[in-house]
Amino acid sequence: ARGIGATPVLSIADHLKAKNIPFEFHYLFAGGSPGSFRATIEASTFAENTTFYFEAAEPRLNPAALLADRPDDTHLFLCG
Repeated sequence: ARGIGATPVLSIADHLKAKNIPFEFHYLFAGGSPGSFRATIEASTFAENTTFYFEAAEPRLNPAALLADRPDDTHLFLCG
């Protein structure tokens, strides 16, 4: 997710956490969208499921590595 486009993913993450369904939330922000929801996410019940990425800073978002060993029934939601 990135910037304001993360809004629907926040609802999905809330639902998954409430149902105890395993998930990872990867939130990417750049200079144009400086972590709009970072404080909200850090205060949420799913903060422990979240990894933040900022432009060229570490850790870098590596989609190939994130998806490399996932089960065939893995769902991927993108926005932004």
